[in-house]
Amino acid sequence: ETANGSSFVHIKQQCRPSSSLAQLEVMRRAALCLGSLTAVSGKVYFSETFGDGWESRWTASEWKKSDGTQGTWKLSAGKWFSNEEEDKGVQTAEDSRFFGLSAGFESFSNAGKELIIQYQ
Repeated sequence: ETANGSSFVHIKQQCRPSSSLAQLEVMRRAALCLGSLTAVSGKVYFSETFGDGWESRWTASEWKKSDGTQGTWKLSAGKWFSNEEEDKGVQTAEDSRFFGLSAGFESFSNAGKELIIQYQ
């Protein structure tokens, strides 16, 4: 803005697109947004929040059970959390042990598609 303040307003008025160009720009941006939604959508084949009954959906390994070095799992939000109930997940309950945990899910094929595995 200049000392008298008028040139700033004048510049904005000169650069403002006509209403038809503005509408075209809005439509272009909307199309890009909608197009990006289809580009990032995908099917979720497995999701777990470790809510009630998680023990029945998961199987703990018994590989080291016979020699007494198998660890156990517990449900915990850990030391640092925002919401204790919402942030719970499985945690190893002991140090220096062997751990294994698995869960089944329906068979699928990702032939010709990328497979993304994500955990938090």
